Amino acid sequence: MGLFAVGIRTEKESADILQVSHLSQKLLAMRRNTPDSNLGAKFPIPALQPGSSIAKTVVNLDQNGLIAPSAAEARYALTYRVDAPAVGSRKNFSVYLNFHWPAQASPANAAGHYEVLASIPPR
Repeated sequence: MGLFAVGIRTEKESADILQVSHLSQKLLAMRRNTPDSNLGAKFPIPALQPGSSIAKTVVNLDQNGLIAPSAAEARYALTYRVDAPAVGSRKNFSVYLNFHWPAQASPANAAGHYEVLASIPPR
């Protein structure tokens, strides 16, 4: 029975990693396509503006990668940071995403983590 429980836990962790991987790809693709556009109040990563870095920010997400209505309804926590190029520069934005789950857990006590660092060109 012990191995059965480990197998189920491993499968659940793999499913969460796969889900978060897809969410990060979706969020970053949307930001790459429209880096300087507001994509709505529920989209977790704000518009990217040269000269306007975004300090470490934590938001709770639902299973679709949108901002959850409440912490109790959140599936993942997303910590993100954006390092912006200077105004007039052609350098890329550096976007760091760090997911952990469950959202209600502290990062140190989370069941899983997923990190990605992306480079997004300005428009």
